[in-house]
Amino acid sequence: MSVRSFLACAALGLSAVAGAADSELDTSFGIFSTGRNVIPINGGGSNSDYVAEVLVAPDNSIYLVGSSNVQGTNDFRLTVVHLLPNGVLDTDFGTNGRYVAPQGTGNTLANSATFDSQGDILIGGTRRITSSDTDFTVCKIRGAGLAVFSGTNTACVIVPINLGGTLQDTAYRMKRLPDGRLLLMGTADAGAGPDHAALALLKADGTLDTSFGNGGKVHTLRDGLIRAELHGAALTGDILFAVGEGVTNPGGHRGALVVKVRLSDGAVVGDSLNFLGTDTGPAYYRDAIEVPGFGLIAVGTATSTGKRRGVAASLSGAGEPYGNWASGDGYSLMLGGDAIDLKRITQQSDGKFLVSGTFLASGGASSQLMVGRYNAGGGVDYTFNLLQGYRAIDFQMPGAFDGGAVLAVQNGRPIVAGSISVQSNTADFDFGVARLQNDLVFSNAFGPAPNLD
Repeated sequence: MSVRSFLACAALGLSAVAGAADSELDTSFGIFSTGRNVIPINGGGSNSDYVAEVLVAPDNSIYLVGSSNVQGTNDFRLTVVHLLPNGVLDTDFGTNGRYVAPQGTGNTLANSATFDSQGDILIGGTRRITSSDTDFTVCKIRGAGLAVFSGTNTACVIVPINLGGTLQDTAYRMKRLPDGRLLLMGTADAGAGPDHAALALLKADGTLDTSFGNGGKVHTLRDGLIRAELHGAALTGDILFAVGEGVTNPGGHRGALVVKVRLSDGAVVGDSLNFLGTDTGPAYYRDAIEVPGFGLIAVGTATSTGKRRGVAASLSGAGEPYGNWASGDGYSLMLGGDAIDLKRITQQSDGKFLVSGTFLASGGASSQLMVGRYNAGGGVDYTFNLLQGYRAIDFQMPGAFDGGAVLAVQNGRPIVAGSISVQSNTADFDFGVARLQNDLVFSNAFGPAPNLD
């Protein structure tokens, strides 16, 4: 037997043991060999610094994107932190590794970010116009400064839905489509109680795509709901599957919502509400991806035995869980603590699915960022971390409640970021990021480098 064959057999034979290392913190990352880094912005106010996205650039450097408080006010400014590939702060970027957008970008809470075709960072969010009026927005950042959209000659584009009532339009997510257009999604107050699911489609130049819906905007409310929110979307052909949650009337029960929209004209062609195993939920989706040759996977939360569980669901063309996946009911639960709320999903090169979210400990005394993994055919991948299938990450700060985990992959290793509680019983949060080991040994193949095995 060759040495290579022997090593392959040994790796496979010890997979159940080796799998525990698959989710360990990568001690070559961060500060002081911890696998983590915590970056305060501390611009003032309550020092509430919230992470909305983590991006890995082509050079493997890392951008943490979010919002931070500013001095003497409760306003928020868009904020970008740049890290070297090893998770250490890039002090040559902005001011000591940080860039806080100027007042002209408004009081804005970021919800997501992506690179455009030029490598600029596009940040989606909600901008406060008055004390009660909020709108969808997207801003463009180049390096540690602003860049303008060619179609508007502004660095930020504001998109009001304005159906009525208090005019509170809240964007929960932005998605860059393959052709470069930008989809903003969330909810819009329509007055007299109902809040509609809402979407806006922008061209790459920042102008509204008027071929979509009514002047670039779509809003819809499924019969029987008093509120609908959209938090993520996946595109298959010309059909956009937007996912989120719907609240029923009467009862106020939360269910996992899917709204199908034809991208070519914005027509709503179907919707689905599913409580994922219970009669009343709560259940909700927070992200979705298309898997070529397979279909759609959505992640979020479902209720089981009275607790919130992480859930991954395979969706049919009708937006319902597809029964030939996982245990046969179309969705798979991730169990632990009082709650697991999954927020993001991405696919590994071996076909398995990485997910990130927030883990709430039993008794509700603390919460942590977490990363988990599902097998390609459904079901929790317990080889990722024996018995659990996920890893909760303790940033070892005095505060007890960390959350809002977002996810990226750097050379096959999961990067998770979120908002880290600095002190208990305060609103003081810092940006936090960690990197996990993930050698893909269970793909039964060896890569060209150790971190690609």
